[in-house]
Amino acid sequence: MVVDPSSEQKMVNYQRLLADANELFDLWWLNEELTKLLFSSKQKMAFTDFVRWHQSWEENADLYFASSYLLSYREVLREMTAIVDEEMPYEYYEDQLKTTLWSFVATASGKAWRPTKQSEETVNRTKRWKISAKHIFSLHKLDKDADVKEFFTLLHRLAIVNDVLRGRGKRHGIEYSKHKTDEEKDPVTAFCNQVMRIMDAFAEKNGTIIQTNAKGVAGQYTFQVDADTFRMVMNELRMEHDYCVSEYLQGRDVEGAKQLSLVCPFIGHALSLNIINTKLLQNIDLEPMLQQFYPGKKSIIAKLSFRSGTNEEKKLFRLVEILLKPYRKE
Repeated sequence: MVVDPSSEQKMVNYQRLLADANELFDLWWLNEELTKLLFSSKQKMAFTDFVRWHQSWEENADLYFASSYLLSYREVLREMTAIVDEEMPYEYYEDQLKTTLWSFVATASGKAWRPTKQSEETVNRTKRWKISAKHIFSLHKLDKDADVKEFFTLLHRLAIVNDVLRGRGKRHGIEYSKHKTDEEKDPVTAFCNQVMRIMDAFAEKNGTIIQTNAKGVAGQYTFQVDADTFRMVMNELRMEHDYCVSEYLQGRDVEGAKQLSLVCPFIGHALSLNIINTKLLQNIDLEPMLQQFYPGKKSIIAKLSFRSGTNEEKKLFRLVEILLKPYRKE
């Protein structure tokens, strides 16, 4: 897919959503929550009650959103069912996801959506879709129903194709069993995936209180690593500056690209900038997570601070600083 980055902000939004597309567009929880909201009353209705109930959809932002979302699902599902073919390669549907996502962030109505991970607490998820509902309802009141329809169509497409790619197509009655097989055939991709997996492992420890004893002085800090921002930057690095990563790898194959001597210095440099992590973070506290990826290695902590001094390393590390700089919190 070729994306024309006509707007820097649109590209930032695109990268952010693409980085966590699996969770951000795993929307089955929304299907269930909106169904429960709209059909919470199970008792039989007289016709006049039904009319009043139906009219209420036009008077309440939450009910309008729920009814529009659920009624538009069936039409999009028919369309998606028609294009999903077991004989088509995984990459075709991956490209469908990227193309649809770009269309979503490039439209005015796409700005209405407040993405949330399906793993978030229910109260937070509900709060965010209701914010989106108010915006969509205002578009409807302004007679911009074409924009509203486009919003729901694109959101359903994203959710369905994302489920197909992640092996969850059966939710929608769609059978597709292929999986991505060549993800790690490219050394640049292998390197980027490895550092992102490690940063994700760090983030699982977020919120943990770490006891310290630096120079004999007892203290503590709260562990925090922003893996989402890091993933977004890594995706930009892989898509827009892959040549720079390739130079850093110096011809290594897929397995070589994931070796300790390349991955740990890169991660150590990113953390040393204190942009995606608490400034109090200590390298020694990263060792348990790193051991999961490099079991038995005794030089892990030292490698986080190691610098080879090559021009290729300096170039890549400087680029990472530039890409991370906009996310520095003053």
